[in-house]
Amino acid sequence: MSKFLINSAGTLGFFTSNTERIKIVDGGNVGIGATTPGDKLTVQGNISGSSDLCLVDNGKIRLGDSSDLEIYHDGSESYIEDKGTGRLFG
Repeated sequence: MSKFLINSAGTLGFFTSNTERIKIVDGGNVGIGATTPGDKLTVQGNISGSSDLCLVDNGKIRLGDSSDLEIYHDGSESYIEDKGTGRLFG
């Protein structure tokens, strides 16, 4: 059975099998499998899709705990930057 819960802090949680699956916190951040979403969308687990991932110019794909690898396009040129301590292999 599915249910939802709104608490006094303005947090909305969606549950299935008595486990919270989605949380919307005050301020609008959404967590899927994440109880304390720190961004507009925080997903704990794998993400899959059947189409493109589209970002606006200067939107970055950041990888690693410290954003060690960045992939982005600034409107005229494209970049892959290694900002970590390791090496970039191609």
